[in-house]
Amino acid sequence: AKRGAALRMVGRVRAGFPSLVLHVGDYDPAGCAVVDSLADDLAAFCADLGAPGALRVERVAVTPEQVTRYRLPPGPAKLGPGGGMRETVQAEALAPADLAAELRAAVERYIDGDVLAAVLAREAGERARLEEWARLASTW
Repeated sequence: AKRGAALRMVGRVRAGFPSLVLHVGDYDPAGCAVVDSLADDLAAFCADLGAPGALRVERVAVTPEQVTRYRLPPGPAKLGPGGGMRETVQAEALAPADLAAELRAAVERYIDGDVLAAVLAREAGERARLEEWARLASTW
């Protein structure tokens, strides 16, 4: 699955579109190791396929900052790669609305506002033309 994802990413970067992977996972040793392993494996596959730097992997949730900001309930300490953690937090502890806000903010960090505004304006114009054509066609 990772190699297939890397192949798609390499194709996108060659077309001028680098890839971004946003990750949501538990704040525990396994959850932190998963995102690091994913980033390392995808980067290695992309480099082997001739496109080093074809992607960026960002952990969106759960982060230590979010544990504090949202006052997320901690779970028991766990041992894992890199040692233990005094407090762990499951991703499910983050309220759906808060998770949605974190994901939206992460996506918006990578969107060019001017490009988005231009696309939305063009879409509105196309929608208006289609609605007018549909209205005219209904009178035939």
